[in-house]
Amino acid sequence: PLLKMVYAPLLLLFLLVPIRHFKGKKHYLVAAGLMVIFASAGAITSYLNIDGLYIPYSEYAPEAGWVHLAEGADKDLQMEFLKNNPGQIFSVLGKTLVYTSPMFLSGYIGSFGWLELPLPLWAVIFTYIYLLVVAVAQPPTVSIKLRHKVLFGLSAFLCLCLVIFSQYLNWDLVGNDRAFTLQGRYLTPFFPLFFMML
Repeated sequence: PLLKMVYAPLLLLFLLVPIRHFKGKKHYLVAAGLMVIFASAGAITSYLNIDGLYIPYSEYAPEAGWVHLAEGADKDLQMEFLKNNPGQIFSVLGKTLVYTSPMFLSGYIGSFGWLELPLPLWAVIFTYIYLLVVAVAQPPTVSIKLRHKVLFGLSAFLCLCLVIFSQYLNWDLVGNDRAFTLQGRYLTPFFPLFFMML
């Protein structure tokens, strides 16, 4: 979360640490406050350094590099579009989850090269089945309470939403109905939390 703002909801996992592991409530609040301050400072510094490097499609020369922006991509205009159409946020999120999920779910298991070498579908399905069996069948060595599972799910879902919108803002045509470029590797920091809920 220090440099990637989209993973900031992982900081919620701090709430899993019982206060009894600190010297007292004051020590707990100081630790929480310092964590938020340092993470925020890192994220803001990162944003200020990276924001000025962004090039909208209108100023982008494809021959200058290997990154290919979608025609019409412009994060500032995209943000303006969402401000003027706030209901579009939920539509973009829903359509991305429905239509782009095959790309990022298979990519999470394995997509090599520049995404042109995905694993075969049977391998992806087998791996997810294996992960689910391991998550469910393993005898619990730690008791995970319902509120902890809710925190896992909330943290992971908020990260997923932020990843989707970061891609939508930076890479997609202004006014598009979904985010098209959602790679599985973006899920790596938080996706295990969904399995931990089981």
